[in-house]
Formats: sequence, C-alpha cells, structure tokens
Amino acid sequence: MGYEEFRDFQSWFAPALLHLLIVLGVCAVLGTVVSALISVVRYGPGEAFYKVWGGFFRAIPDMVVSPRRVGAIARLAIQETLRRRVMLVAFAMFALALLFGGWFLDPNSDHPERTYLGFVLAGTQFLVLFLGLLISTFSLPQDIQNKTIYTVVTKPIKASEIVLGRIVGFLAVGTVLLAAMGTISLLFVLTGLSHSHDVSFSKIVRVEPNSTDTDSGRRASDNAYYELLSERNNTQTGHRHRIEAQLTEIRRGESGPGLTGADFV
Repeated sequence: MGYEEFRDFQSWFAPALLHLLIVLGVCAVLGTVVSALISVVRYGPGEAFYKVWGGFFRAIPDMVVSPRRVGAIARLAIQETLRRRVMLVAFAMFALALLFGGWFLDPNSDHPERTYLGFVLAGTQFLVLFLGLLISTFSLPQDIQNKTIYTVVTKPIKASEIVLGRIVGFLAVGTVLLAAMGTISLLFVLTGLSHSHDVSFSKIVRVEPNSTDTDSGRRASDNAYYELLSERNNTQTGHRHRIEAQLTEIRRGESGPGLTGADFV
C-alpha cells in the first residue's frame, strides 16, 4: 500500500466548495466597495449611492441566463481555439518536456516516485495555465480583428451569457487538454518506474499507525502495523523501497527471527 492514505472525493469536495463560496463572497464585497469608492470620487456621495444600488438592480436580470445561448457561445469559443491550433503548440511543448525529462530524471534515487510525479504535475499545471492565459487573453482582440464580435453582440443575447459562454468553452478546452496530459503522464511515470524487488523479512520494524517515528522517516498509514524494507538486489536500480504491512497471523512454532510463517497483507 502507499505511504500515505489518499483523500477520497467526499472528504475534500465539501471544504473546497466552502472555500470557493467564501472567496466569491469576499470578491463580491471587495468589488462593491471599490465600485462605491470610484462612484464617490466621480459623482459624489449622494449620486454614488444611487449608482451602486442601480447596478445591483440591473445585475439581477442578468443572472437569468439561457443554457442554449451559453452553449452556442461556448461552442464558438471551442471552434476558435481549435482553429488557432493552440492545443497543438501546448502538446508539442509537453512532449518536449517529457522527452528531456526522460533523459535527465534519475530513477535510481531514493524516492524516484517523488521526482517523476513532481515533474509531470508541475509541467501539466504550468502548460494548462499557459494555455488558458493565452486563449483567454487573445480571444477578444482576435474577435475584434476578425469582426466576429459584431455578429455576436448584435444578437438578442446578454453580456453575462457571452462571458459565461466564453468561460465554459475555455474550461472545456482546458479539461480535455488536462485529461490528455494526465493520461500521457501516467504512462510516462509507469514506464519510467516499472521494476521489481524481492521483499526481505530480515528487518521488520513495529510502527504505530499514522506515526512518523519510523526508520524511513515517513508517516505510516492509519492501517499499517509493520515496516519492511526490500532488498537492494536489483542491479539496474540499486535502491530499496519502504513497504507497509499488516500482520494478520503468526503460526505457533514457526515465528523465528525472520518471522517465517507470518502472514502479511
């Protein structure tokens, strides 16, 4: 089993959703305060009050959007992104990063999984952020240059639907790109770290579940009871791994120094 237990979807989704709502609330308050200050400077305190409240009342109808119109704008954003071939550039950069990573990453280190996972996760993160920044920044100038924005704003469509449709389209492109990069990264990590070891029972250390007081210095899982070390018998890698095990049974008369006859899971 792994060194640390992974959190499932239910355990992190609710706190993440709460943090998102808090951030949105803080942004709404800050936006209102900044708008009020700008209105006070431009129009005075009395007129600024009516300007801010008028903005609130005008924003309420914009909250009601049409999924059909939003989907049409999102489809247009996806088509424009594919037409510019930005995804091909991102894939080419990602392939070059994996190529150089395969040359310079050291699979013989004590923790090669950290090196590989850190490399692919950082590369995927920066490339997806770069792609999102690129397509969102040059989207509106390209529409103005190609005069496609005039065919959109003249339709019976709200400004909020245009913005939301753009966001949905860019999110769809980023999601597809992230899924493809994740699949390629998984194959890269599996092929780079694939090897075998024989487990030696000559050194078995009793550890407390979820404890950091271990020979390897790593935190034990909440269901681990023993820490074993694999042999350095792999001539290609020359390293060993830490293995967590749970002792389920020791048959009487067979529990010697190496715990021969012990059943582990």
